[in-house]
Order: sequence, then structure tokens, then C-alpha cells
Amino acid sequence: KTETVRRDLVAVLVNCRSIVNKVDEFAGLIASVKADIVFGTESWLNPSISDSEVFPKEFIAYRKDRPRLGGGVFLLIHSSLTSSVLDLGHDAVESIWCTVTLTDHSSCVVGAFYRPPNSDFSTLQLLYDIVSEASGRTIFLAGDFNLPDLDWQDGTCVKKVNSRVNLEMKSISDTFGLLQYVKEPTRDNSILDLFFCSSPNLVSSVDVIPGISDHLAVVAGINTKTNRSKSCASRRVFFYEKGDYCGISSELLDHLPVFECLSEDYDIHALWSLFKKKLLELTNKYIPSIDSAKLKKQKKPWVTSRVLGIIKKRRRAFVRFKKTKSNNHLEKLAEVTREYKLNIKSAKENYFCRLNDRMKTNSKMFWQYLKGCGTNFAGINEITYNQQVIVDDAEKASCLNNYFQSVFLPKYHCNCFSPVSTVPIMQTVELSVSGIEVLLKSIDETKANGPDGISPRVLKRCAHPVSLYLYLIYEKSLSVGLLPNDWKTAHIVPIHKGGSRKDVENYRPISLTSISCKVIEHILYTEIINHMTKNNLLSKEQHGFRKGLSCTTQLAEFYHDLSSDVDEGGQTDCIFLDFRKAFDTVSHSLLLNKLKMLNIDLTVLRWIENYLLERCQCVLVNGKSSAYVNVTSGVPQGSVLGPLLFLIYINDISLGISSCVRLFADDCVVYRKISNKDDATLLQ
Repeated sequence: KTETVRRDLVAVLVNCRSIVNKVDEFAGLIASVKADIVFGTESWLNPSISDSEVFPKEFIAYRKDRPRLGGGVFLLIHSSLTSSVLDLGHDAVESIWCTVTLTDHSSCVVGAFYRPPNSDFSTLQLLYDIVSEASGRTIFLAGDFNLPDLDWQDGTCVKKVNSRVNLEMKSISDTFGLLQYVKEPTRDNSILDLFFCSSPNLVSSVDVIPGISDHLAVVAGINTKTNRSKSCASRRVFFYEKGDYCGISSELLDHLPVFECLSEDYDIHALWSLFKKKLLELTNKYIPSIDSAKLKKQKKPWVTSRVLGIIKKRRRAFVRFKKTKSNNHLEKLAEVTREYKLNIKSAKENYFCRLNDRMKTNSKMFWQYLKGCGTNFAGINEITYNQQVIVDDAEKASCLNNYFQSVFLPKYHCNCFSPVSTVPIMQTVELSVSGIEVLLKSIDETKANGPDGISPRVLKRCAHPVSLYLYLIYEKSLSVGLLPNDWKTAHIVPIHKGGSRKDVENYRPISLTSISCKVIEHILYTEIINHMTKNNLLSKEQHGFRKGLSCTTQLAEFYHDLSSDVDEGGQTDCIFLDFRKAFDTVSHSLLLNKLKMLNIDLTVLRWIENYLLERCQCVLVNGKSSAYVNVTSGVPQGSVLGPLLFLIYINDISLGISSCVRLFADDCVVYRKISNKDDATLLQ
């Protein structure tokens, strides 16, 4: 969903002279002017430095790094604006271009440009060709042009020196109707940093302010309507640390007799709905909350209100010096600049001291920081689906969900012959209130809510009364072999697993499911794994998802076998296999048939059958959701039972293979000592 907003866009032109060394100053500058578009020059970046290491996370970055030292340009477009990169660049020109959607019916072209001081007129000739490709649309062009020999009067250039370079610049400005708005020097007494626009009515103001290098920064107001993305609906943000959990527990215990009476007559769906409604009602009553729209979106945690105040103080000192040119005001400006640098350094050090202290009891603050600066945590900016570039978050969610659904197997019933099992029957599952309470108290509070909206913090901190309710719900669920719909619903978070972030095939679906369901899954998991361990039912070749085993133990055994063959002077051939979409293509019918062969308790078997069937999922991308789709195959990735069910499904994969097999979940290596051609044939 988007909304059309009329307020000036704020565009900032910043010469960095190495942004890596000035990340905090840059963040403070951008935050102080509330920038929407940032033109950056002399970034001095290289491909080894990720966007998230240097740029505020509220922006989508487009950049062009110089292959050698120095130079480099970038554009930052606020994530609430729709933008996409434009292929207008030339290898010999340091420029980057993109389009920004203003309204449903218009867009503009935005370009950042850097011209090295000693470059000849050919650079501007190439810029002429680039701008000509964008002509016909509103153009914003800004950068460090390094043309000190030009005067700019009324937005057009009048050459001081009749050089070929100046003539080329005047040709670009005149031919494409680009008006230049910077009228004050940006370095020493020269206007080097220029801001052009092809639509004279759009630029409402231009000013120069202290920057982060020996150049001043340029701030421009752009008077236009814009389409800005807006959350489909606000959400409540709860302050769980300030919650009254005694109040919640007390009311739950008071309501318990009524719930116990109703549990005899209510079906599982009504019983779960009654508990869920009551718990959410008490959560809203006893835990303070705020509308997410009212939360302040802080750019960097150490860019505090005090730091922003000093930035404004520095700007006022600069304005006074600009008017008077007096030594006193120059000294005052230098003093405030030193104060600003010391304060932002101190604010950052204080933040990390608090971070270090909190790490001892709660690591969430650390992971929140890491999420904001690590490349693996970057959001999904744009994807390509059916050869189309998708930038809208809701559309991205739908495309990813369609792709995840496309790998599912169609429903079918397995009529496989099942020989009589010789495995002992699994013992009946016994539930207890105390056992459920222990599991509730072991919940990780930092985990996300499931689709039911119930917080793991509330379940954990009110474990005793909640366990009394869940005991009745679990008993009913197991006895009738049915699950509430909330337990069979998953919110999918796409996790990038490598390769291009634009390719939907490079994302893995991780399910956020009901925490209450995970508790009973833990109970059933323990009973099933104990049954399989006791009767030696798990393949000895499998090292995945098993206590005491890992990819390290798998590698150790594999390495030992290879080393032994090498010591004997032999040759070993290996085949490495990775099964495509293995977790998503598990046949429910075949899996249930294999569970029967393991003599799983019939009550548990019936429950798992309902757990697998008629599931549904939606995908979440940057706070936006897709529609729900049916899940016809696979086991939920991110659930408790999912990994165990997958191991059971592939447990017999190595049967009948004479070569050696090592497994870690769906990763498989098959190898054999080769003594003759027959060995090679047998391996294949």
C-alpha cells in the first residue's frame, strides 16, 4: 500500500573523501537534514565493503566504485520511495543513475557524477551522451564537477576561461535545459559541487552546510508529490519488560474453572480460540504498548538527540561565519566542530559499553545491532520473477510464495505395500502439567510470535497457569487427532542462502509457527526419538539433527576412510549429492506410511497426519504479507518435528547401496575404493 504525500523531498550532495572513515559523521549529517535522496562522490569504496557497513539501513544504495584507489559515486534513495537502477553509465565515466517514482503518473531520473580534477573534455562528452538518453524526463544531476573556472548566474553557466572543458559543460546545461542551483562556494572560494534540475519549478531551496570532508554539503528542497510506501496496518509494539505478569497469571487462574467446564463440550477449535482470546486480552490489559507508527525511527543508535543538537549548533556557527567572515566566528565554528566530533565518538563508545554490559544477560541488543550492519541480514530490495523486476514489498511476498508453492508435490495417496512391522510398538504418550510447565519455562523469549500472535515471553513468564490450560488443550488435540487451524498456519520468512539476492530460487522458506504448538511438538519429538534410539531405527550413516552428531563427525568419518585408502595406496572416487528442495518435496502419504512401519503410537500417528495435512502459509517481506496458499507436501522448516520427520522420510535412502554413504540431513556423499572397472560401475 502506498500513500501520496506532498512535502518537499530533501536531497543532499555530499563529497566524502572516504566514507569508510566517516560513517558516523555521515549518518549524523543525513539524519539532521532528514534526507530522502543522497548524492555521494569520492566514496573511495571497493567491492569488499558492503552497503550495510557504511550506509544507513533506511536507504537503498546504488553505487559505482572506482576499480583503483579513490573516486567512486553512489546514490541513496529512502526505502519509502520506489526506485530502480538505470543502465546509463559508461565505464569511463564515474556516474550512477536510477529512477524514482514521484506519483502514479510521473517519475524522475537521478544521477550522481564525479569528474576528477585533471580529466579532459572527453569525460563531459560522454556525460552528454548519458544525459541525452535520459532526456524527456525530469532529471536531477548532482556531483563534484571540479570546474572552478565557471561562474553560475541565474542557473546557467558563463565561462571564465574559454576552455574546451567549460564549453562542453555549457553545452550539456544549455542543450538539456539543466539549471544549476548552487550559488555559494563549496570548497575554498570555488563552486565545485553542482546541483542541476531540468524542471525549474521543482527546486524550492538550496543551501550549503558543513559536510564531512573539505567540501561543504549541498541541501536542496524538491517541491513535489511523492508516492511513499506505507504499512498496510499499524501494529502494537509491546514493552514486555514492563508487563504485569502476576496480574495475567492471577486472572488466568480465576478463569480456569470455567475453562475446565467448557473443555468437556467444546471441540478443539473452540477450546483453543477461547484460550487464545483470553490470553491476548490479558496481554493487552497488563502489558503497555504503543502504535508502531508513533515509534521514533532512529538512524543510528548513537546518533542521539544530543548529537543532532550539536549538528544544528555547528550549522548555526557556520551561518554566522559565512555572514561575517570574522576570525572570532571562525574559531567558534572550529570549536563546535571539535565538540561535534568528540560527542559523536563518545556517544558511540557509550552505546557499545551498554551493549557489552547487556550481552551478559541478554544478547538481543547485540544481534539487533549486527542485523543492521551485516550483509547477511539485509532486506529484500528487489527480485526478478518471470523476467520482471519486482520492487513492491507485497508483490515480492506474493512472488516468493508462488515460487515456494511451485515446488510442492501434488496431493496423492500412497498405495504402497507395507509388510508387517517387526518393530516394537511405541509406548503411549503421557502428558503432565509439570512437564508442560518445564517446557514453557525453557522457551527462548527472543523468538518471534507465531501466526496466533501469542508472545513467547507471556507463555514463559506465566508458565504455571498457562500449563494448566495447555494440558487440557493438548489432551483434547491428541484424543481427537485434530489441531487448531493456528497450529497448521505458517508465516514464511525468506532467508537468503547464497547467490544473487534478486533470484527467488536463492531463498529458503523458514516457518514461523505457533509457540504453543511447538511445546507439544517437543513432547512428541522426545517420545519418537526415544523409541527410535531404543530400537536402533535411525540410519547410522545419518549425522544430521541428531544429538552428539554433526557435520564435523560426518567429516571425521569420511576423512578417516579416505586417509585409510590413501595409506594403502588406493584410489577413492566420491560423488557429492544435494537433493533439490528436499524438505519441501516430502510426500505426506509416503511419510505416514514410513511412520506406520516404525510402529509409532496410533494416537501420535493420527495427530501427525492432521499436523501435515491442510497446512497453509503466507510470506512476509519487509512487513508486508502475501495471500495464503495451501501446502501439499514437505515438512515445515523452523518447526520442532520437521527435521525428525525428514530424517524418518530418508532413513532408508542408503539401503541396497554397496558403496559407503555419509549423510548430513539432505547432503550426501557416496564413495568407494576403486580397484577395477567393476568398482567404478558399482559406485555409479
